[in-house]
Amino acid sequence: MKKTFPVTGMSCASCAVSAESVVKVLPGVLSAAASYANTSLQVEYNPDKVKPADFKHALEEIGYGLLIDEKNSDKEKSDSDKAHYAQLKKRTIISAIFTVPLVIIGMVFMNMPYANYMMMALATPVLLWSGRQFFINTYKQAKHFSANMDTLVAVSTGMAYLFSAFVTFFPHVLYNLYMHGHVYF
Repeated sequence: MKKTFPVTGMSCASCAVSAESVVKVLPGVLSAAASYANTSLQVEYNPDKVKPADFKHALEEIGYGLLIDEKNSDKEKSDSDKAHYAQLKKRTIISAIFTVPLVIIGMVFMNMPYANYMMMALATPVLLWSGRQFFINTYKQAKHFSANMDTLVAVSTGMAYLFSAFVTFFPHVLYNLYMHGHVYF
């Protein structure tokens, strides 16, 4: 049997590769092809050995969704996309509220007392609330020894934040090495 299913949660072309590879290894799957452009997964499979629910479960483990209800899949996909974009809009607005003063402090008032602590306080909700999905998806991908663009974002922002926190709380370590610790909140 050959069917095409809508996929939710893909944010890049490597997401499609990850989705495709996790479904291909399921017993009973003859071929699988994921498309980021169409946000879909086309699967040729033996219905006696594997079911669409198995595809859905495999994709959910790495952070994606699969709509298997054929009658309502278009409406579900549309509703899912609308909810996703509404959530992104909310996170973007809240991030901007915290980021604008963060940039102003970091670019203009970086030498004022307690600037690093203020920048850390402003960066923390942006990273851990607005950006939490990057870390969640990275964890799900890592469980399957895979990576995508979420991994790149989570590792780079996470390391910049951790280094900046270290410099904020332990500046004397770098000063003892005759180095000035810059922060990258």
